[in-house]
Amino acid sequence: AHAGSSSPRLTMGSTACQLCTLRLSGTRTAGEYGQASAEAAADTPVCSLCLGTLEERTLDAACRAVAEAAVAYEVTQFTLNIQLPSSMLVRERAAKLKPSPADAAAAA
Repeated sequence: AHAGSSSPRLTMGSTACQLCTLRLSGTRTAGEYGQASAEAAADTPVCSLCLGTLEERTLDAACRAVAEAAVAYEVTQFTLNIQLPSSMLVRERAAKLKPSPADAAAAA
């Protein structure tokens, strides 16, 4: 499910970017990730889960660096694989486990 807000609240009281929100919701459709990336505002706070690793400007910079290095070779396309930090999984797990204040109030 695609979240309507550009910075949804996490249970830890911090914010997540649209891409992390899609990851947490189990979205596997590339089109939704592309749409969320295109809609992301440049002035949003840094995501507390990926710490900006998945932001478009970070990925664009990585792609530009690879493209510049590829000039020495005869290539027409390339694939960029990124290994995300393991600490990102710890933050994601914590965000899923701790109930938000709104959820706690609703359960009471």
